[in-house]
Amino acid sequence: MLNYFEKGTIKWKRLNEFINGFEETVENVEVAKNILDASYPKLRKISFSDIIEIIKNKESFDLYEILEKVNLCRSSLGKRMELLTRTNILIKKRRKRNIYNFNENIKKWRLPNTN
Repeated sequence: MLNYFEKGTIKWKRLNEFINGFEETVENVEVAKNILDASYPKLRKISFSDIIEIIKNKESFDLYEILEKVNLCRSSLGKRMELLTRTNILIKKRRKRNIYNFNENIKKWRLPNTN
């Protein structure tokens, strides 16, 4: 698929990250929030910053606990949670319901390249 796009273009970079994973590292939560907010649009006025603020102090939680605090449908929030899992900001454990933990080891986070 990458051969269909000119190397180095935004579309090529996004597809490359989708296939191979994110590579950008960050030093703190604020930089991560800025990158995610710049890379992905708000959904119903809810940004990634808003979601991260809700989850960053929780020890473990499921999707439904966060749904109570945001004005998003389950599938939209689920996609956001999957992206946060792909970036290593969240750690997902499979049970009857997915249980998430906030990954406090910022050095392991990998975010989209904004350049």
